[in-house]
Amino acid sequence: MTMSYDPLAYEMPWRPNYEKNAVAGWLAASGAALAVEQVSTMPPEPFYWMTGICGVMAMARLPKAIKLHLLQKHLKGRDLEF
Repeated sequence: MTMSYDPLAYEMPWRPNYEKNAVAGWLAASGAALAVEQVSTMPPEPFYWMTGICGVMAMARLPKAIKLHLLQKHLKGRDLEF
């Protein structure tokens, strides 16, 4: 019986939640694309494509951001009650 070990699987739970920042950045880029589409005289299709791509990238990062957020939330613990 062999034990499988992945040395890259460990992640530091106290690190900053960079995935949350990435999700916020992709959503901001999506909003910016929609805002520019509203004030621009350019064809709207590229802006719609950009919004869709930004949405896919945000959704790709979201599960990891939620997982790390919940892990950090549980590491904080609760207030002591006597």
